[in-house]
Amino acid sequence: MLIIKKILKIFKLPIAILLLHIFLVPLGIYEKYLWFDIPMHLLGGLSVAMSYLALLKLMQSKKRLQMPEQILFVFVVSLVALTGILWEFSEFILDILTTSIKAQQGLTDTMSDLFFNLIGGVFGYFLKNHKSL
Repeated sequence: MLIIKKILKIFKLPIAILLLHIFLVPLGIYEKYLWFDIPMHLLGGLSVAMSYLALLKLMQSKKRLQMPEQILFVFVVSLVALTGILWEFSEFILDILTTSIKAQQGLTDTMSDLFFNLIGGVFGYFLKNHKSL
């Protein structure tokens, strides 16, 4: 049970951003302010990167994982990209299953979302790690 508490603590910022998103969708914020999607994806990528890095550092401290700093950077950013892709897939599936919510605004929107996830992920890595490659 202790490990679950540690993981929840590590991922509290992405969970908070997800809850904010869930709160904002019914209010129509994303439709009213089209630009609002950009900072949300930046924050999402940033928070997920910081959380993945914290989790991987915890694993390193327990001697369950060892990797050079450059590989750690690539791995964290790759995990952010995977998370963003899974998020976009979930939006796509949501659009198929429901008619009341239009999460996908097209290919340009999807590519922009993924781009800002990655930018947020890179910033998140460096904010959390405070080391240069």
